[in-house]
Amino acid sequence: MIPLLDNFILKTTPEGVAIITLNRPNKANAINLPVLKEWLAAIQWAATTEEVKATVFTGNGRFFCGGLDLTSFASSEEIFLEENVHVSIEIFGKLVDALIDFPKPLIAAVNGNSVGFGVTFLPHCDLVYSVHNAVFYTPFVKIAICPEACATYLLPKCLGRSIANEMLLTCRQFTAHELANVGFINRLVENGSLLSEAIKRATSLAKLSTGSITETKNLIRIDERDHLKKVSRREIELLTKNRMLSQEFLAITKEFAGNYDNSFSDTL
Repeated sequence: MIPLLDNFILKTTPEGVAIITLNRPNKANAINLPVLKEWLAAIQWAATTEEVKATVFTGNGRFFCGGLDLTSFASSEEIFLEENVHVSIEIFGKLVDALIDFPKPLIAAVNGNSVGFGVTFLPHCDLVYSVHNAVFYTPFVKIAICPEACATYLLPKCLGRSIANEMLLTCRQFTAHELANVGFINRLVENGSLLSEAIKRATSLAKLSTGSITETKNLIRIDERDHLKKVSRREIELLTKNRMLSQEFLAITKEFAGNYDNSFSDTL
């Protein structure tokens, strides 16, 4: 049975392709605790449902994913409590582990701008399709926290250290064309064709030998799977102990909440 979620739309095709759509367009598809919980549930559903042979992940609206919803931090006093931060980080750690262990082909269909986890999620996908006008932005240090989702390992590996440094340390925004040129994006697609092209590719993968696909994907990641989980735990430990309860971060969330305009500067 397909789960009914508040922030995601889950569908399947007759050929065995699951389509997971992040559906919070009025908030730039930004992430709060309920979204994290449902993202984990959606990934676990796709991973464990026998009928699902391949998965496409996309967003609804002009954002693929707007990253962390800073307004949700500033709008609730309780979110600043250490216990609540630990809950959010614990769920996030489980989500990253689920992505590291995801056994089936996972295709990202980047329908628009991507911020924070909207970018660091992508190296966990097997293929990345994107519209031409998408922009990719990782302003972690700009809001006084550190990267997550194994970004400190996977982005240098995927992009090369110099480009990863520019992305993570200077917070420069990158275009889809720039990232396609360095192999981070597999294919650039026109806006109206993105989802259909991603589903077409997923369908072709779903028709192949499930055992062969699973074993090949496992071989690609087997030597680094444990290392990725160690990297994720290290990043999460720093976020929990040093960053997300810091006065710097809390002050920035309040500042952004007071100037909210649904732009890149309001999400991570």
